[in-house]
Amino acid sequence: MQPAPGFVNAYTFRVGSVQPTDARRSLACRARLGVCPTAKTRGTVLRPAPGRTSALDAWRRQSHRAYQHRRHSLRMDISSNDFRVGLTIEVDGSPFKVIEHLHVKPGKGAAFVRTKLKNLLTGNSMERTFRAGESVPEAQVEKVEMQYTYAEESDYVFMNMTTFEEERIPASTVGDTAKYLRTGQDVSVTKWNGKPIEVEVPTTMTLEVVETDPGVRGNTAQGGSKPAKLETGVVIQVPLFINVGEKVKVDTRTGTYLSRG
Repeated sequence: MQPAPGFVNAYTFRVGSVQPTDARRSLACRARLGVCPTAKTRGTVLRPAPGRTSALDAWRRQSHRAYQHRRHSLRMDISSNDFRVGLTIEVDGSPFKVIEHLHVKPGKGAAFVRTKLKNLLTGNSMERTFRAGESVPEAQVEKVEMQYTYAEESDYVFMNMTTFEEERIPASTVGDTAKYLRTGQDVSVTKWNGKPIEVEVPTTMTLEVVETDPGVRGNTAQGGSKPAKLETGVVIQVPLFINVGEKVKVDTRTGTYLSRG
C-alpha cells in the first residue's frame, strides 16, 4: 500500500492507540495519524510534503487540548474558612498569595473572611472580602527548587536542581528577595503557566554582619537597636551588643532580627 497522499517517510514512531477490530479501520486510522500502514514499513511516521498540513500535528494539538482540559478539571477549590498565610488562590483569572486573613463573625449578618492578597503577576497587594465558606479556586502553580548562581545585567541566573539547566529570571520578578541572595543560595521558584512569577528564600536565614557600629558592653536586646549591614547587602536593625563578624538569624519575610546565629 502506498503512503497517504502528500506524505513522505521521516522517522520511526511507535503508536500506542486503541486498535479497531476491523483491519480496514485500523489502516485508515494509522493513515490519518500519518503513520505508514503497510507491513513492511509499519510504525514509520510520515512527514507532510511542503504545503500540506500534517494529520499528526492536528492529533498533537488535540492531545494538548485534552491535557489542558484534564488539568482544568483537576483544579481544586478551597473554602475561605481554610485560608492560610502563603496559600495561592486564583482571583479574576490571576494567581494571588494570601498575606493576611481574618475570620469575622459580626453580631448581625453572615460571617466573612477579610484578606490581604498579593498579585503574583504584578506584585501589587489588595484587600478582598470573601463569604465564610465560599469556594475559591486554588491557583495551579508549580514550585521548582533552584539555586542562585550569579547576576547579569537586569537578570538573576538560577540553576534548576532537577535538570541542572540555567534559567534567567528578571530582577522585576525576583523583587525584594534579591536582598537575601548569595551564591549557592537555595530558592523556591513559583511558576504560573510555565513562567516564573515569584522567587522565595527560606523564611529564616543565618547571615554574617559585615558593617555596624561597635557594640557596647553591658547592652542587652531590650536596651535599644542599631542598623547593621549583612553579607547579602540587606540592612536590618540588631541589638546594640551585636558586632561585626557575628552571625544573626533573620526573618526574611519581615526583615527582622530573631537571635544570634
